[in-house]
Amino acid sequence: MRRMRDRRLRRLKGALGETRELMSEYGQESWVHWCDLCLEALGTEAPDAPALVLAGFGGMGGLDDLVLASPKGLRSAVEIAMQAPGLSEAEAAANERLSEIRAVICREASALNTRR
Repeated sequence: MRRMRDRRLRRLKGALGETRELMSEYGQESWVHWCDLCLEALGTEAPDAPALVLAGFGGMGGLDDLVLASPKGLRSAVEIAMQAPGLSEAEAAANERLSEIRAVICREASALNTRR
């Protein structure tokens, strides 16, 4: 039982670490901070750590609503008009990976959550 919990915890921490990297790359500082809080709570084995992780998925503006896109900054009307619609290949790949990681985070945090 303890070994299974340890494996789940390792997978959860790994997924949160990878999420943190993606969030940092795309300038999502509030999500970087959330990942840091979750990793710290999991590292200290706080009993409410899995619930803290799961709280990131609740309601509007949660992790499951997030779409990663590179900041465009100030651009001219010509640059905006010439921009291809949708996400770039890199952005699409990042969002696909984020979707996979979110599933791992949700699954592992749910399994570790003893406060249901």
